[in-house]
Parts: sequence; structure tokens; C-alpha cells
Amino acid sequence: SAPDASGKGKMPPVPADGIIKLSPGKYTVQCQAASSAKGPSRFVRAQIDVLPRLPLPEIDPESGETFVSDVMVSIDSEEGATIYYTTDGSDPTTDSTKYDGPFELSTIGSNSVKAIAQKTDWADSHVASSAIRLLQRVAEPTYEPYMGAFTNTVTVHLESETEGAKIRFTTDGSQPSAASPEYSPADGLVLGLSADGTQATYVIKAIAELPPDMGDSYVATSGEIVVQPAVVAPVITPESEGPY
Repeated sequence: SAPDASGKGKMPPVPADGIIKLSPGKYTVQCQAASSAKGPSRFVRAQIDVLPRLPLPEIDPESGETFVSDVMVSIDSEEGATIYYTTDGSDPTTDSTKYDGPFELSTIGSNSVKAIAQKTDWADSHVASSAIRLLQRVAEPTYEPYMGAFTNTVTVHLESETEGAKIRFTTDGSQPSAASPEYSPADGLVLGLSADGTQATYVIKAIAELPPDMGDSYVATSGEIVVQPAVVAPVITPESEGPY
């Protein structure tokens, strides 16, 4: 500010810390130093343009989330803003990758996505970041036998190539979960006739798990395994060899 035309106006004093805080806008700042023992200094003028700062870009998924194998990442900001991002932990600049739409992360382990937003007549946003963890997926279970028709009983063996993984299964075609029975490699999975001794048809579904270091496998589904009762053996009459 400056004195009014009559010369009687007074400028407000500068705060004790010497800092004048200005909200976004265009300013002409004029100042003058004065002392009771000396004449006032000359006016000093500065043109100052204070830009509003863009808000932080929003990264989805948010920091701290864990996924298996891969995940799609999206970033959003103010309408009309340009977004730049990195995935190597460095702070992004306008020389970083320009965001054009959702992208895939597939590096197993800890991933750091950082982003800034830029827009004309706005100050660049601060750096937004999201720490995302990706787990390797446990190998899908396999079956032996995979399908077929059997008499009275059959033992099915399940296996995952991931060492130490546990396998959980169902035999009625429903999706397995952490509450499903755990497969015992020593015993195998023994399938028999229905409770009334008639034919039974099974569809096994199984997942392999190794928490907390790896993510659950995809669900493996067997073909139809049919267990049938044996036909009663024929009877030959007469039983003896003769002669007759």
C-alpha cells in the first residue's frame, strides 16, 4: 500500500517477523522504511503474483494396500490438470511419465507410485504418493486323476508346485475358502459312493495358500469324477465241473 493523495494516509507496519502473508491473487506491494531520527526511505515496489496451489492428486489404490500378482493404478486431479508420475520411488517432475489413463503394476514386492499435477495459472501440487505391495501368487493345484469313472472308491491326489503351500478343497462344486477342509498329502482325497450306496458324482475345487508371504492361487477345478457301485458278479450254475 501507499499514502493517499493528501499524503496523510498511513501504511500498515510490517509484522515483527518481517513476513507479509498474501492469499492467491495479483499484488503490487509498496513499502517504505521510516525512523523518528531520520527521513523516510524511498518507496520500494514489487509486482507479486500469488498462484493457488493445485490439490494433491488422488492415487487409487491408496497407500498400504496389498494385491496379488498385479493391480491397475489410476490417478485423478483437478479438471484440466496434467499429471506426471513415477513408479521407482523418485519425485516426479514435468520430465516424468505423463499420465494418460490407468496403468498396470506387476513388480512383486513394494511399489511406490508418486504423482504431481500441473495446470496453467496454478502452482504445481505437492507430491502425492502411494505405497502398494504386490505378492507372488501360489501355483494352482493339480489333480491326479483329473476326471473319470471309478468303481466303489477312488483316491485323488492334489499338488501345488509352490513348496510349503497348503491346499483347501470342496467336492460339491462350491468355491473353496479358508474355512474349507485342508488336504492331507499323506492320505490323499478318498471319494466313495453316496450314503445309500448309489453312484456319486464329484467336482473338486481347490486353492493353494501360503500366507503371509504369497497370495492364494487361482481356484483349480477338476472334471467330473464318478464313483459307481460294482455290478454284482454273475452266478454260474452248476458250480461243479461235472461230469454230467
